[in-house]
Amino acid sequence: MAADKTMGSTQFWRGMRWVVWGGMAALLALPLVAMQLTHEVQWTAFDFIAMGGMLALVGGAFELVVRVARSNTYVMAAGVAVANAFLMTWANLA
Repeated sequence: MAADKTMGSTQFWRGMRWVVWGGMAALLALPLVAMQLTHEVQWTAFDFIAMGGMLALVGGAFELVVRVARSNTYVMAAGVAVANAFLMTWANLA
């Protein structure tokens, strides 16, 4: 039986999954904290749902790439592409 050679089987990328999901949770919590400190940030429930959905899609794409990729270069390139798509969508929604 051949050994699993995908990036998801390496210790580094398993740790990075925690970093990515934790970073996305912190990014979603940031407006909530800002709303408590200033009146300039006013998000509605729809804003949190939309951002949560976008972050879930980014996280899902990251999980998919890490599980199927066979090289670090592919994971990094896909990460840059997904991050750019996320930032463009976020900027257009703002």
